[in-house]
Amino acid sequence: MFGHSDGTGWNPTTTVALEAVPFAALLAEPSGRVIAVNQRWVELTGLGEAASLGSGWLDAIDPEAGSRLRSDIAAVHSLLSPMATDYQLLGRDPGRWTRWWLSSHDYNGEPVVVIAVADVHEERTREAVLYHLATHDSLTGLLNRSHFLECTDQALRRKERHLTRVSVVFIDLDGFKRVNDLGGHALGNRVLVAVGARLRNTVRGADLVARIGGDEFAVLCEDLVDEEQADYVVGRIASSLAETVELDGEAWPIAASVGSALDLGNSDTAEALLDRADRAMYRVKAGRHGSEAALPAFDHRVDPAVDYLPESEYTAESDYPPESDYPVEPDYPVEPDYPVEPDYPGEPDYPAEPPAAYTPLDHFVADLRDLRDSLHAIRSSLDRLAVAEPSVIDVRDDLRNKV
Repeated sequence: MFGHSDGTGWNPTTTVALEAVPFAALLAEPSGRVIAVNQRWVELTGLGEAASLGSGWLDAIDPEAGSRLRSDIAAVHSLLSPMATDYQLLGRDPGRWTRWWLSSHDYNGEPVVVIAVADVHEERTREAVLYHLATHDSLTGLLNRSHFLECTDQALRRKERHLTRVSVVFIDLDGFKRVNDLGGHALGNRVLVAVGARLRNTVRGADLVARIGGDEFAVLCEDLVDEEQADYVVGRIASSLAETVELDGEAWPIAASVGSALDLGNSDTAEALLDRADRAMYRVKAGRHGSEAALPAFDHRVDPAVDYLPESEYTAESDYPPESDYPVEPDYPVEPDYPVEPDYPGEPDYPAEPPAAYTPLDHFVADLRDLRDSLHAIRSSLDRLAVAEPSVIDVRDDLRNKV
């Protein structure tokens, strides 16, 4: 009779019951030795009845999965608690997902584990698709912002065990709006896809690349030994994005501002790390391209004229050293590919770097310089908007008259 193994004492009623199960089914001893299978098992796996008995059923799955299943069978028998696990099949349909339910029973005083196997490949495929859509950017296929932050939080927890550092790199494309204006959004999307692929090919194999939004990208770097290693990754990214993107035989120049931040230790979070890298990137953008790494304890550039405390003496409540309240750059960086209005007559030509003796007057001058740059950015933006929207002209002219 089908499904019956000689010498086991299984009666016809047991075999009929096994055939009535709406799944592929096996009967196994607590040792993992299979003593009966049904027709659905043969159809699912391609293994015949005789080939499946004893330990032959293990040929349906890879050896590692078979070893785990043997352990699960023994555990179900001893704990009398059912268990369900998903495994991929070998044989006629390699990689097909199946779900294995194990439960312990007693037939005629003999212990047996009933194994029911269902085809869940379509279900697992749908789950994988939905998971990918929820965690990845639909255009580039890179991680999205929320999943990137989840991965960063996990990396911050792992680094404590490995005694390594974690770095986040923030990348913003400069002048990307001009690509959209000249080539259209379809071409702009292709440029974004090309940039994402270039980033993946530039970073280390274990690094994660994400599209944060628009033309902003981020990279998560784990297992860093020191700041020098983090700076090396940043340098490679900045260099790779300095090359043009070739599409349909035409070269599209791109540029990027790149900022990075190393973790602060146990108190750091993914959001805080990404924010510091973002601020470091904007300082680079205000300085017209390049890259900058945010220092572990604070994000401003170090001024040699200021007597900073050692990094070890800073507290969580005071991440910034005294006398370092440099002005924060505006949130609306100037696009590099549009002409910026020249300085108005009479404005002093302030030095790019503060003098060696940094006095309160120098702080005031730096504030004026940043205010001037902000006004120029606003004026340039209004000039561009006025071309498409004449109503903006009055606002622009009113600003010129008042400032």
